[in-house]
Amino acid sequence: QLALTRAGNWPSLAVGYMREKTFGEHLQGITVGITIPLWNTKSRLRSAKAAITAAEIRREDVQLRQQTEAEQLFRRVHGLRQVAETYRRAFTESSNAELLEKALAGGQISVLEFVDELNEYFDAADQLRQAEYEYHSAVLDLPLGYE
Repeated sequence: QLALTRAGNWPSLAVGYMREKTFGEHLQGITVGITIPLWNTKSRLRSAKAAITAAEIRREDVQLRQQTEAEQLFRRVHGLRQVAETYRRAFTESSNAELLEKALAGGQISVLEFVDELNEYFDAADQLRQAEYEYHSAVLDLPLGYE
């Protein structure tokens, strides 16, 4: 675009054939003309340079925005992975379903306490599954080449 604008600053030559009929006259022949741009050439050139600069700035802005979004997603995935690992460790360390069954069978806890403990166990399992789901969903949002 800039080269085209620069080329428009040069004088142009026009050669052609013209024919004109009016009442009582008949004119025809070869015409030669030269066009010399005097006004508005500097502003067109400045406008073309400004358009190029604006396009470069938009391209850099898009690249920076994409990089920032990818970095934010990566940090989010990293944090979600740590949360999921923490839930998994806590869940495996506190999974005492067998002990609860033995305590219930031995009469050390009541059925109400057993059900209450099982509810807490299943709530912890739900939290672990939810954390793992969020982590894997975030991994799917990452652009290729991360993780």
